[in-house]
Amino acid sequence: MLNLIKHSYKRIICLGVTVVMALNIGVVQVDAGDYTDNLVIKYNEGIYKYQERLITIDIDGVQLQTGDMPAVLINNTTMVPVREVFESDAINAVVNWNGTTNQVFISYEDKFIVLKIDSKIAYINNEPFELSVPAMLIQDMSKTYPKTMIPLRFVSEALGFDVQWLGESFTAAIDTRKNIASTPDDSDITKDNSIVSGEQLDRLEGTKANRPLPTALLSNPVVFSALGDIDEEIDADYFDVEIKAMDLDTVMIDDIDYVESDGKIGFSIEATDKISNVDTFVWNGKFIIEIYNSSLNLNSNTIDYNNNPIVTAIRSGEHVNDEGVAYSKIVFDLKTSGYKFNVKLSDDRTKLEVEAVNNSIYKIKLGQNTTGDYIDITGVNATVVEVFRLSNPTRIVFDMPNTKTMLGYNESVANGQYVTAIRTAQFEATTARIVVETDGQPDYQVIESSEGVTRIQILEPTYENITYDHTEDIPTIVIDKDDTLTIDNIKYEDNYLNREYIITIPGDFTSHFGSGNVQINDAIIDNISVKLDNEGNTKLVVKAKTIREFRVEETNKGLAIKVYKPSELFSKVIVVDAGHGGDDPGAIIGSFYEKDTTLGVTQELEKLLDQDPTIKVYYTRLTDSRPSLYERTDLANEVEADFFLSIHINSFTSNFNGVETLFLPGPNTSKLNSFELAAIFQEVFSANVEIANYKAKERDNLHVLNATDMPAIILEMGYLSNEYDRAYLTNLDYYDDLARAILMAINETFSKHPTGR
Repeated sequence: MLNLIKHSYKRIICLGVTVVMALNIGVVQVDAGDYTDNLVIKYNEGIYKYQERLITIDIDGVQLQTGDMPAVLINNTTMVPVREVFESDAINAVVNWNGTTNQVFISYEDKFIVLKIDSKIAYINNEPFELSVPAMLIQDMSKTYPKTMIPLRFVSEALGFDVQWLGESFTAAIDTRKNIASTPDDSDITKDNSIVSGEQLDRLEGTKANRPLPTALLSNPVVFSALGDIDEEIDADYFDVEIKAMDLDTVMIDDIDYVESDGKIGFSIEATDKISNVDTFVWNGKFIIEIYNSSLNLNSNTIDYNNNPIVTAIRSGEHVNDEGVAYSKIVFDLKTSGYKFNVKLSDDRTKLEVEAVNNSIYKIKLGQNTTGDYIDITGVNATVVEVFRLSNPTRIVFDMPNTKTMLGYNESVANGQYVTAIRTAQFEATTARIVVETDGQPDYQVIESSEGVTRIQILEPTYENITYDHTEDIPTIVIDKDDTLTIDNIKYEDNYLNREYIITIPGDFTSHFGSGNVQINDAIIDNISVKLDNEGNTKLVVKAKTIREFRVEETNKGLAIKVYKPSELFSKVIVVDAGHGGDDPGAIIGSFYEKDTTLGVTQELEKLLDQDPTIKVYYTRLTDSRPSLYERTDLANEVEADFFLSIHINSFTSNFNGVETLFLPGPNTSKLNSFELAAIFQEVFSANVEIANYKAKERDNLHVLNATDMPAIILEMGYLSNEYDRAYLTNLDYYDDLARAILMAINETFSKHPTGR
């Protein structure tokens, strides 16, 4: 578990109950700009009753809501809460806190600002700047925690904003609207000038470096930095956790919601009473929260999301630790591991607020070691790197999602082993980009982040006689000929659920192909790996970014592996989904599980469909596994299926029976739509099985119907809860009959609605 950094103010000693009562502290219920008689604040180890008017902050004509600590006047200096001001919608900076060093880090456009509590010296891009008064921690004593406050003048002086004082209303009006220098016009680095057609990777083959190590880059690295010498003061694995442990009674966790407001995104977790303590950590692409002295009272222990920007699902469960303390574990399955989180309790401790925050990059170094050129990316939190290649000139593009760069636009020539130029900028609002131009086509390795640094190591290719050619419409992988290599003795495996195509060549051909990865990184192919299996055979594993069909041809040069969309080869493409599976049994009646029947019928259907070469079928599962709802619909969308069929069994009360087909209501269209698909399956299937025809039914709240881009239905083959239906559905002798009825409905659909391909 990560040692999470806590705010330094967690160590502030709370006043005794007697003192608090004597001060008669209450919740401040006044508006900004008003006088208040009940605001007691603490700063510089002293406690004072605030005598002045509260200050209104107006940013670009919108009044700022300052939250736990209003803007105040102290010793004739206007002090404002740093996070609320800088993270406002108008400024949209990123504020981070390091409790170990009592430092605040502000990331705004091309500026990286460092403030330290009780110090008059701030740093702006490593240049010292003197404040009129130091940053300080100020606490409204009716609140749980202090807030970091800075002089208002610093906002104007540091960022160049215009600040006007409106005396009558006690308002500080900040105007952020100023001329911002445009980013240089470079089509691979700026969002507005997106990559033009034809610039994607045309060709890739293993090319050794034209320059031997070392080169001039070894002694003359390229460094873009916003910090310089104070890099080591920033902690990489930072989580802003504003929670003080208390010994309280057990509570129920009864709600988890996604929250999006005021430009912030995250989640709220609600309890029935005050929460005792919380622990958080990251593991294997998941953000995990443990809430102690709690149990769960949720509608479901799994929440699946369709288009959530942060997670694919939230899962929860109840546990007991070694000390016998019960706790609830809430697991956020992250789309990427590039987020960090601010976690805090509401004032009444009944709600846990989890805010997702972007990362920041404040230093990039292009250097060289004994292996070759490398790029070190330094930031407040570890980054995720997405990579693709471009041609003419040869380039590798490294994108970092959920990340803001503090470096602005930077570029430099370089004299590396491969790298001849580097440039970086903010590509879009939440994606930072680095582009390197290379002499030749090297490999690379993204090395696990540590100490806030992610290293991209540039490598000489270890493969030979393998070429990727995308100069024509059909991408092709060419394997150069070897005297003993023929197409007759090669085996192929299409592992489409893992986006892999595996070629097994009998014997050891590593002396011909080399080993390691061929990093292609275009929109279709991720990489090709070359390795020996346990039996001494050579395996070429093609890892695709999206599901494709592969065809192998023998040419004069060797083997050509051509890559097609399924629709380019087949006039009919469908996805068949056997409902439930694995630890999700579906409906259960006695010893009968829905998942067993749906799988058994699907396996029989596969045997029948395999006999028709004109139709291509993709299956979400053919074993007792449990693909997620997203995996099921993503498969259908990737292959651009003509329709999606999910096979299920109903269960309700014993007097309900019959076939039912669920569909998503929508407009009538000239092409096949879900209503027509449901009508065909309802009629044809029920007419060919010994189960009654119940009805086709509209459903608008089911993921597999909502998240598919094509007509989709759920075929409920009958009711497991009904004695007659159950006897038919659970008899293995009838699985073939059920499968044949589905096949008839599939054929009837394509007969009435041909694709025209």
